[in-house]
Amino acid sequence: MQEHRFGGTFILHGNLQKHVQSLLFYYGLHRAINFRRSLFDYDVILQYELLKVLDLRNPLVGNGARASDLVNIAKLVHLRYLTIRVHRNKIPSEIGNLQNLETFLITGAFDEVMLPETIWNLVSLRFIQTEYEFFSFEHYSQDFFQNFSQLDNLKSISALPLCHGDDVEKFILRRLTGIQKLGCKFSNSWDDCTGCNFFPVLDFLSELESLKVFFRGKTLYPCKFSFPENLKKLTLLNARLPWDEISVIGQLPNLEVLKLLNNAFEGQQWDMREGEFQKLKFLKLDSLDIEQWNASSEDLHCLEKLVLINCQELEEIPSAFGEIPTLQLIEMKWCSSSATESVKQILEEQRDMSN
Repeated sequence: MQEHRFGGTFILHGNLQKHVQSLLFYYGLHRAINFRRSLFDYDVILQYELLKVLDLRNPLVGNGARASDLVNIAKLVHLRYLTIRVHRNKIPSEIGNLQNLETFLITGAFDEVMLPETIWNLVSLRFIQTEYEFFSFEHYSQDFFQNFSQLDNLKSISALPLCHGDDVEKFILRRLTGIQKLGCKFSNSWDDCTGCNFFPVLDFLSELESLKVFFRGKTLYPCKFSFPENLKKLTLLNARLPWDEISVIGQLPNLEVLKLLNNAFEGQQWDMREGEFQKLKFLKLDSLDIEQWNASSEDLHCLEKLVLINCQELEEIPSAFGEIPTLQLIEMKWCSSSATESVKQILEEQRDMSN
């Protein structure tokens, strides 16, 4: 037996648990089983000595693991995959004992997650993320930053707080050169000498393909961004930038997916410029205040899918999009009736082209 799944209770057969390598908790049986979250005992998990996969994200598995529970889980030294719902936001240093850990996912946190310094000694670690919140490094010592070693195997991290010139950018990000997927929170860093708002330098991350950025507070502009040219997927949230600042994104030569969410850009009019977004295949606009969108068929000539959600002020989709031969789908939700009508006209134009 390699894997056990439980909907709300443990089913153990003699010493069988000692040979189980995967332990997953899933939804479904909790309605049939009178299961009390308060009765969950994390100590039972220690019976599964050879566990390599442990998934405890199900909210029915207690109110979340406490520090003492995580200390015990850290005794399962064969773990390679760990998903845990936490009760508190501080992860104990003992988690650094899991030298075989490759994936660490944290759910249930309601504030910044305090990772121990020891977690960065896990040389096998490839993926680390939280569900909603960001990591905090405020409790780290200066010695840690100065002696932070290269993490060549780390490929994905979801929640780095970044500010231009701070210790996280200078000492941690600079040593994550193999990162492929990054989620982060940008804070303003205004330079009075240049009259410019500098954001963290990312262009040295030559393997980065997917980037998600949440902006903290109202962004000051003009801005200086530095994205890697190999970036394929970009998501921006809450930046509140004017549309003039989008050119630095449009010039990324390999960008295929762009998601602009929750006031990523502000302003009534977006005038697309010739020669930008040359490889873009997927575009999502969600909760923006844009009213007029001016573009030609050449501006997004590789576009395959367009998603518009809660762009209630947008008057219409550029009619030239009907001439984009690659366009396969336009999805709309909570948009104006005039924008919806313009999509119908685009579809009619595409039918005429196909005939």
